[in-house]
Amino acid sequence: MLALLLGRPVKFVATRHESFLSDIHAREQRIDVEVAAEADGTLTAIRAAITAPVGPCSAFPLAVDDCGNIVNPALVEGQIAGGIAQGLGGALSEWCVYDEAGQPLATTLMEYALPTAEAMPAMELHSLESPAPGLPGGFKGAGEAGTTGAPAAILNAVNDALHPLGVMLTDQPLTPERVWRAISAARGRPAR
Repeated sequence: MLALLLGRPVKFVATRHESFLSDIHAREQRIDVEVAAEADGTLTAIRAAITAPVGPCSAFPLAVDDCGNIVNPALVEGQIAGGIAQGLGGALSEWCVYDEAGQPLATTLMEYALPTAEAMPAMELHSLESPAPGLPGGFKGAGEAGTTGAPAAILNAVNDALHPLGVMLTDQPLTPERVWRAISAARGRPAR
């Protein structure tokens, strides 16, 4: 939708300080994110590729996590996928809304809009094993990168696409309504 509305291809290159918080602990890397949307602003697809200098093979589609010594690969894969799901949910759909009296309006998981397996993109996951020095077993955490990297990559990609309009979205979730209202406001039109 963004490319269609702007009349040009949309490409994101991290040049702003906002992305530094999620660039995997100051490691040089490149995150390419493609976003597809319906005409009404509904996001329909997200594809990401992360490239990091990690040796002879440096391109990994979607997700790479360095978990130290891995004891259970299936558990680590689940943690990484879960982290990405949590990051996508936070960036695109999860929202705590309250009424004037402070009562939550999202009282079920259906209203809160947690991402489901159906809503998740196909993922190719890779793990690196570089033992944590000084820790017994050389173990590290698994899955945290997706919770921080996914929202930052999505918001930065959308903000890069909207930059020619002078729009900067900072609030999550990045709902179709928020994107549409920001574009409408930048164009001087009321959002319908």
